[in-house]
Amino acid sequence: MKQIPRTVFLVASLFLLLIGFSSCDVEPKKFSVTYESEHGNVPDAIEVEINTILTADQLPVLEEEGYTFLFWKEGFTKVEAGKYKVTKDIVLSARWEKNPEEPILEATYKVEHYQESLENEYILIEDDTEEKKGIIGEKTSAEAKTYEGFIEKEIDQETIKADGSTVVEIYYERKEITLSFYSDEETIEDSISGKYGANVSAPKKPSKSGFYFAGWEPELPKTFPAEDATYKAMWSEIKIYKITYDLDGGEIKEENPTEYTEKTLTFKLKEPKKQGYTFLCWKDSEENEYEEITKGTTGDISLKAYWKPNENTAYKEEIYLQEIKEDEYFWWKTNEKEGTTGEKTSVEAEIKEGFTALEIEQKEIAADGSTVVKIYYERNTSTLTFDTDGGTEIEPITGKYELSFELENPIKQGYSFMGWEPALPETIPAESTTYKAIWEPNKFSISVIVPSRTEIPNMEEPIVEGTKVTFTAPGSYAKYMWYLDGQKQQFQEKTTWTLDTSDLQEGSHLVMLVTMDWAYNFYSKQYELEVIK
Repeated sequence: MKQIPRTVFLVASLFLLLIGFSSCDVEPKKFSVTYESEHGNVPDAIEVEINTILTADQLPVLEEEGYTFLFWKEGFTKVEAGKYKVTKDIVLSARWEKNPEEPILEATYKVEHYQESLENEYILIEDDTEEKKGIIGEKTSAEAKTYEGFIEKEIDQETIKADGSTVVEIYYERKEITLSFYSDEETIEDSISGKYGANVSAPKKPSKSGFYFAGWEPELPKTFPAEDATYKAMWSEIKIYKITYDLDGGEIKEENPTEYTEKTLTFKLKEPKKQGYTFLCWKDSEENEYEEITKGTTGDISLKAYWKPNENTAYKEEIYLQEIKEDEYFWWKTNEKEGTTGEKTSVEAEIKEGFTALEIEQKEIAADGSTVVKIYYERNTSTLTFDTDGGTEIEPITGKYELSFELENPIKQGYSFMGWEPALPETIPAESTTYKAIWEPNKFSISVIVPSRTEIPNMEEPIVEGTKVTFTAPGSYAKYMWYLDGQKQQFQEKTTWTLDTSDLQEGSHLVMLVTMDWAYNFYSKQYELEVIK
């Protein structure tokens, strides 16, 4: 085999190497992915590199009302995320399924009615609120109601919502009413206008020579009626009848008519007021009751007011307590009471510790609430007695409730006073009481004062006052002598001595002088004892 020259081989190798370097700079191959669909928002086309596996984001789920998106396909191939590899330019077509048509549905809606107030506001008539049904998506069919004195405004029908929240509001304006007034068949006297239900201000009374104005026919209402109306003046001859009133202590804010004629329109009698009483009725001399004077009545009339006493008329109950050291009384408190006007009070004394109520003077209940019933409470007198239980006697103490007193403590030999049972108050109690003294036996200790390095005698402590105590001196070869407050008590050659403690007082001193003969050495020592109660 013919061998290739080395130079040729090197040139060929270099060429191949250059080709390899240049191929690394070539961009990867890309393919387009285009989307098409009859429904929904079609995504924009994208570019992907060769062998790209499509993701869920690259295969979006489309939405369209009335349709359900199924999947994407390429030709006859179903394209699934994570499975389809792009090796060429492709067109993805959306597959859909039409949703079944839903039946026509109904929903409820409300119809609310609003009436115009005299303040030009619209007020909901809650009792007239209606609940109706209609087809969802269509307009409501609300209808206005008929209200006397009102005219409905144009109705804005609403689209019926599926959630039942639809509300149709119907508004009703008040009618503008005109009232005309005639003094006779043809002559108009005056006219007034206003909204239905507004207060009517009566026009000036007309006059006619030889006649008495007896009112308007029909009777003029207090407020504007629902429709326009005409009122005719009523006239009567000048035959005037008198009405007199006996108020029986009452008063009237707005006076009743004091005269009338046969043609006077029926009018109601106004009620008087009387403090502490409720008005019952008007009566004439024949006990006939009157609430009104009717049209056509003739003759003079005398009326008297009849009253019923109130059962809740106020009066006061003032309570006074007796002073401690004097017979005078001071105000303690006031209670508000109620009773029937004109009747006697029914005050009852309450139970108060340490006091006894005196007889109560009941009073007649005044209509104006000025009645005051005073109740006086006298202080009780109590006695304190003392059981001293063998101590010095204490005389009983007698005095009025809450009176201050002073008391010296009793004395009992050999005992200390600890108080009273029950505890003694600072003032006279509400009831007589016996108090018993509490005692505690006196005890004291004997404090020994001795020189250093000296044996302390044996003794019993604490010691109850009045008992006997035996003291023992140190050593067996001793002589001792006791001195009580400087007075020699005893000298013995024995080592014991019995002391009667009833002889001791607080602050007393005992001195024991001891002499001893031991091993031919004679010496003496002194022991001092202090009594401390």
